Amino acid sequence: MSLSGPRLKVLISGAGIAGPCLAYWLSRTRLDVVITIVERSPVPRVTGQAIDIRGPAIEVVKAMRLEEAIRSRITQEEGTSILNSSGKAFASFKAGDIFTAEYEILRADLAGLFLEATESLGGVSYMYGDSIKALEQTEKGANVTFAGGSKGTFDLVVAADGSTSSTRTMILDEEDLKNSYNFIGQYIAFFSIPSLPIAPNIWQWYNVPKGLCIMLRPHRNASTMGAYLCITTPAHGKRDTVVEEAMEKGSDATKKMLHSYFENLGWEAKRVLQGMDSASDFYMTKAAQVKLPKWTNGRALVLGDAAHATFGIGTSLAIESAYILAGELSKIKSSDEVPQALERYEGVFRPLVPTACFSTDFMGIGAEEFIVVGWHGGNDLELPVYDWVK
Repeated sequence: MSLSGPRLKVLISGAGIAGPCLAYWLSRTRLDVVITIVERSPVPRVTGQAIDIRGPAIEVVKAMRLEEAIRSRITQEEGTSILNSSGKAFASFKAGDIFTAEYEILRADLAGLFLEATESLGGVSYMYGDSIKALEQTEKGANVTFAGGSKGTFDLVVAADGSTSSTRTMILDEEDLKNSYNFIGQYIAFFSIPSLPIAPNIWQWYNVPKGLCIMLRPHRNASTMGAYLCITTPAHGKRDTVVEEAMEKGSDATKKMLHSYFENLGWEAKRVLQGMDSASDFYMTKAAQVKLPKWTNGRALVLGDAAHATFGIGTSLAIESAYILAGELSKIKSSDEVPQALERYEGVFRPLVPTACFSTDFMGIGAEEFIVVGWHGGNDLELPVYDWVK
């Protein structure tokens, strides 16, 4: 299918999971596309926690011919153990159950695979160290001004820049954005520490009163392991001012705060904090859910976590949404039909996104997450089939 007029120019903000996945699928369609992916980071991001791929998203990565590469990079995690205050397991779950998925991979590894899959495509280019500063839509295109000073006009603009998306406010109006970002009452620090000579390939989950939790997870690289420090507040949406003030001051202040919270916690606390001090990939974030009444506006839309951050299955939703968006766009015959394609996409994909909210009553994650993850991993969900997918 050829478009009438110029090639379809697409701008994607965010080089994480949803953005490159969308670029890959758009390049697989019959459309004649030129895609620019703009990323605020000056280099590809190499940090992030273990993430999983569940449900229909597995079929999407298989269709991308990436299953073998993903399997070669899984974390080797064999299951999950919940530990008591003595560090002894009182509950265990094998891989494939509610916690550890069959496809468990570090975010940087998965993002790297999507990056490799798109870098060789002729119509895809990456622009690092920049971001969208302003966006103005007209009937025929979207005029974009970048933070670096350059400008461009695009047929489609996609905000795939995460739950704290800075592009979202340029696409949706104030009423749609009202109460859309919902902090679920948990802060999580991620970093790598040296592994032990004999370390179990188990997600170890050590929880103590007052909302503090230490987790250790295996890496594919046997020399390191993932460490997670979680601080959970008493209620959904309640914030910890000490934590937030430290995070605003930067990594050094944040690490100092974490020492004060965790240094006397027992189990592996001292080893984890020691490893944190020298970790080069330290990162701390707020766990949040994004719920919006609409995702699209004219020639622009929000995608992935920017549209529907959902704790536990965000990666799977990002992969699925990118595939379906490309599929609905593949039906257009001219760039004038982009807004209608975006509306079709929302109509197809919105029913697949869980609407449950999360509490943080049980070890920082509420029972609702178990329900949502189990539901989304079911085999009864089917994605649309597009005739160009072979």
